[in-house]
Order: sequence, then structure tokens, then C-alpha cells
Amino acid sequence: MFNKALLQYKVARAAPPLFIVAKPNLMTLPKEWEYTTKPAVDVGSVHDRTTISIRDLLQVYALNKSRCPDPANAVSFALLRMEAVKAGWVDVANQPEIARADPWDDDTARRSFLTDYRRIMDECPRAARAAYCLPLISEFIFRATGHPWRADEERLYDDLYRSTLIACHLPGVIGYLPPWLLYHEALHWIGPARQMEAPAGTALLDTSVQVIDALESLNLAEEFGRSGAYDFELLKTVLEAVKKDPFKYHQSYHRYGVDPPTTAELSTLEKAKEVAIKFAPVAQAFIESGLGDASLSNQNALERHADLNAKMKKRCKTFFRKFRRQNRSANGTSI
Repeated sequence: MFNKALLQYKVARAAPPLFIVAKPNLMTLPKEWEYTTKPAVDVGSVHDRTTISIRDLLQVYALNKSRCPDPANAVSFALLRMEAVKAGWVDVANQPEIARADPWDDDTARRSFLTDYRRIMDECPRAARAAYCLPLISEFIFRATGHPWRADEERLYDDLYRSTLIACHLPGVIGYLPPWLLYHEALHWIGPARQMEAPAGTALLDTSVQVIDALESLNLAEEFGRSGAYDFELLKTVLEAVKKDPFKYHQSYHRYGVDPPTTAELSTLEKAKEVAIKFAPVAQAFIESGLGDASLSNQNALERHADLNAKMKKRCKTFFRKFRRQNRSANGTSI
């Protein structure tokens, strides 16, 4: 399906951090959104009778029309997001790129929709097809290349999506929005299951290093690093190596045409994991104390390991909470 040369070129390059959507453009739901995610076993069964009210769909349309980074395409952008919600691509508990906002006045939201009604009716069939298939295609491209989209290689990724849509007999989806909006901004909040983000079980390294960076920003890293119990540099070095060549460390490395890690590299990786597991009670206490940013609060890779040393976790949580209170008093603000 893909041009093989394109894929080989993509795999050979060192992958930079995944691109994200700016906060003002995040997918937005009304604050009182109450729909729960259905168990996978119930999808398509007689037990799945969830329907989303017209009122809530109008709110989704109105709230997201103003989130489009390109005002000229705001109607198509908002309609695509509304159709994605209607199709069921919402799992609030596991989608960090969803924002909540005060709902519009219902009459105002209705008027916003009706103002665009003629154009909406013209575009609705294409939007519905795009909303249904693009998250699946994004997942496929992510598995094949390591990224669902890269802004610095827009032409390459546009070609990949285009060829996939044609192969799926969905050429009508092409051009619904400019590529960067259609394949990245509009539905990035759904996101693929990021198997490559922390390959071969290295999510605990990634989370640990995020905590270490946060500790350093608060001048707290030395409190835990000077004893020699935690080799922070080892964690950082190994994580950097994994991120530099993630395909090598992937469980299915052979699918990407690369060699697996050497025995020495695997040994170093295991040592780093041992350090991360030992550090887990401290790191998890930091996360639960609320000192980290919002992205850290969604991390759960360390929970199981932290609970193995509950006493250490409790002591550290007390320390971090005391630190937070002291800084709040000293600065007059919360951290």
C-alpha cells in the first residue's frame, strides 16, 4: 500500500518528540459531560444503547468551531469533531488532549449550528466518513512509521494518508480539510495507542525521568540523588538511547528492518529499570502530591511498583506536601 522507499526513509531517521496540539486548539467538551466509556465487549451489542443528545452535539460543534486554528475552515473542523464524538471516539479518562469548558447558552449554540446549516448538510457525509475512518488510519500509519503526523514532513505524511484512503476506497475524504488540519489538529485528541512512545516496557523510565526533571526544576533532586541510591544519570542516558532509536527496542523490531539491542544494551536497560522500580515510591509520591504538571498526573506506570514500598511512598508524600505548603506560604501562590 505504501511506497516502500518512503517507509524505509522514514524508519531510518531518528524520531523527534511527537508533535502536540496547542492548548487553545484542544478538543473541547462541555464541563458537565457525563457519558461513560462502554466496555469493549459491549460495543455493537444489545447492551450498548448509548446515544448522545442533540443538545450535547450542538455544544460540541459550537465549542470547537472557535478552536479551529484556521478560521476559514472552522465549520468543517467543528463538524468533523462533532461527527467523531457522535461516532463514539471519546474516552475522557484516557484522552489527555480533551479540555472542558463552560457550555454555551443552548439557544446561542443552536443558532451557531443553524447559521452554518446549509454548508453542514453539504459536508456532513464526508465528515462522517472521515470521522469514522481517520482514527483507524492514523493508528495504522503510526504503527508503520512511529508517528501519526510530522509537521516537518507534511508532504510525506500527506502521501501516506492519501494512498491509504485510496486503498480503503475512501478518496472522498481527501481534501475535506488541509492535510495538517485533517490528519493532525482535528482528531489528534483521539490518538493512536502509543505503543512506540515507551517501547519494550520502558514507560516506567519515561515517567521516572519526567519526575526527575520536575524535581530538578524545584531544586529537590539532590535530596534524593546525593545518597547514591538512585542513579538519575543512568535513567536519563538509557531513556535517551531508547528514544533515539525506538524501533530497536520495540518488541516487534523485526517489522521495522532493524537489529535488536545488543546483550550489553539490554543489560543496561534492565539496570535502569531496576533503578526506576526502586525510585518508584518517591516518584509516585511526587505525582500524587500535585507538584507535577497535568501531564504527570495522568501517568500510572509507577503505581504498581510504588505500592511495593508503601511506607517509603507515604513518607515521601508527607515530605512533598510539606514542601508545597512551605512554598505556598513563602510565595503567596500554589505550585
